Amino acid sequence: MVTRLIRTRSLIFILFLSLISTMGCTHNQLKPELPNLTFQASLQENLGGEYLISFGVCNTGLGMFEGDDNFNGVMEVRDKNGDICTRAEIFQFQALEHGESVFPISWRGEFLPGEYTLTWGASAYGSTDVRFDVTDFDGLNIIYEEHNDQLDTK
Repeated sequence: MVTRLIRTRSLIFILFLSLISTMGCTHNQLKPELPNLTFQASLQENLGGEYLISFGVCNTGLGMFEGDDNFNGVMEVRDKNGDICTRAEIFQFQALEHGESVFPISWRGEFLPGEYTLTWGASAYGSTDVRFDVTDFDGLNIIYEEHNDQLDTK
């Protein structure tokens, strides 16, 4: 009788451990890999004094980014006084596979010599800041960049 009771309890304990182990594996297998968006800004200048800024987004996470109808991405360039020189918004954003990059927006224009800060990102996904100086040197505008990536907020 005692032996049978010990065997029954042992069997119940082994079944219980198996059930817990299976639940743990299932939980890990169902956990989706999260995307991680990285924001990029590329500044180029030409001899005519115009600048081209391209704004990119790369999915550096392990999973697919399904897109977002409420993306609310903002690009701003501000001068050293904090005044907005240019601004653009992207309200929706497309799906991105792991490792995929797109450059959905660009800006072309001129800057006077001075100090500027470019910010590109979306509050739900992070952003990047690029500080740059435009210097007049013998009639040519020279641009110097310094990147300061922000941490993702997701």
